[in-house]
Amino acid sequence: MSTVTIGGVSAAPGEKAKGFLNAGTTSINTYRVPLAVINGAEKGKTVGVIGGTHGTEFASIEAVIRAIKALDPGKMRGTVLAVPVLNGPQFE
Repeated sequence: MSTVTIGGVSAAPGEKAKGFLNAGTTSINTYRVPLAVINGAEKGKTVGVIGGTHGTEFASIEAVIRAIKALDPGKMRGTVLAVPVLNGPQFE
């Protein structure tokens, strides 16, 4: 298993990392998307989990946050890429 890097967020095997992806810039703001990379200790498949596609989808946001907290990369195979809030401007 190797280190997984998405944008500036890197997780070595058996580790969990959190950060932000720069998703674009307007004349007044840079839009950043929160990202968690949960990289299992062993090789496996990669799955993406996205919440908050629409600003009022609070249940999906909470579900992704709970999944990030609950997953133990030391006991996992593969990688989970988790975005708790995809549409930050609408969420705000």
